[in-house]
Amino acid sequence: MKLAKVPLTVSEGRLRAIQAMPYMRDIVLSLIMVERPDLGTLAVDKWGRCYYDPAWLDAHSTADAAFVFLHESFHVFLKHCERLLNTEPVMANVAKDLAVNSMLVSSGVPACKEGCFPRDFGFPDNRTTEEYYEMLEKMPKQKEPRGGSGKGDGKGNPGEGKGEGKGEGKGDPSTEPGKPCPGKPPDKNKGEGGSGQDGEQKPWECGPPSDDQRIPGLDSFDLEEIIDGTARNIVKHQGSVPGNLKRIAKNIIDPPTDPFKLLETVARSATESAPGFGQYTYKRPSRRLLEGGAVLPHHRKPMPRPVVLVDTSGSMDHRDLGLALGAIQRGLRTFQSLTVVAGDTHIAAVSKVFKADQVQLAGGGGTDVGAMIEQACEQKPRPTCIVAITDGYTPYPSKPVNCPVVICLTQSSQKDRVPKWCRVVELNPKGE
Repeated sequence: MKLAKVPLTVSEGRLRAIQAMPYMRDIVLSLIMVERPDLGTLAVDKWGRCYYDPAWLDAHSTADAAFVFLHESFHVFLKHCERLLNTEPVMANVAKDLAVNSMLVSSGVPACKEGCFPRDFGFPDNRTTEEYYEMLEKMPKQKEPRGGSGKGDGKGNPGEGKGEGKGEGKGDPSTEPGKPCPGKPPDKNKGEGGSGQDGEQKPWECGPPSDDQRIPGLDSFDLEEIIDGTARNIVKHQGSVPGNLKRIAKNIIDPPTDPFKLLETVARSATESAPGFGQYTYKRPSRRLLEGGAVLPHHRKPMPRPVVLVDTSGSMDHRDLGLALGAIQRGLRTFQSLTVVAGDTHIAAVSKVFKADQVQLAGGGGTDVGAMIEQACEQKPRPTCIVAITDGYTPYPSKPVNCPVVICLTQSSQKDRVPKWCRVVELNPKGE
């Protein structure tokens, strides 16, 4: 007599997950399990709750359940709810799934076949979420896995649906042409990832934790403590850990200085200490009068006039220019508008911008940022601070100019070439 299949339980899947990756136990065991029949998958919200469909667990092996529990735990650990928020949402979710699944497979965790992996797209393993998103953006449409629309499962696989081939939309798209194409929107109620992945609260989630809720949730302090503990477990783990995972854990324990925040601080400091602050003028007399009717001058505070120079020479590749635009966007948070000067051996374009996408990146020839700095100092009115963004492969002025200068390097290896009288900010301190 054939015995009925024993349904997979939550505890079995979590136990197998901890056995596969012991250092993830803090997050795996901290997930608050919430049953959601007809969900069609497992999903995590941004308050540490893991929603599961019992029918999905019954239909899958313990190994599959372990893989998905770890998958959801990594969404929490990598804070995916805070990343790629202002991008194409479906593509962003696929990029996050590719980053997580690549990490799991590299760790030797048996893969769930209902997942989406870098090899499906011809991508390399162990890249960041942002790198996978950029790869997906550049991917020609004809190279996408073939198939039709379907329902997603929150793991990078949009789910089942009729494709161009005979498959049911499951498995590896390189071998089964019926695999639906990642990039199709998931069903609004079935197979949708939770807010722990994209930051958007779903109708079937419990919402932010509150005292009157029957199902509790984890607040930001609790989650930070769990993530920090997991990072320390990863660093201390003696067994095999993917190299990028250990690096991520070290950055969580000892976070690197945000170069863009440092740039804001340095640029503001240089601007606020510019010559001319504290001058007085009689063009607009003070409202205070001395005894006898003497007129007092009015205090005059100069307007900050930072100028941003962008090196657009041939040595600046798309990554360097991307860092430059990111620095400008951060600068616009401090100053509502910026004068941005682009060029290579001389100034090629000058524009006043309110958004980073308004910058005109003219140039493309040789490099002489020093000449551009000297030209910028001759502008009327004179800048209160010059921020030059360059890869560093350039000459600089031979002597100090009459304006504070901040050199923002996209290539840290060129730091020693910067003159001592310039402030230096490394936009890519680890060359990553």
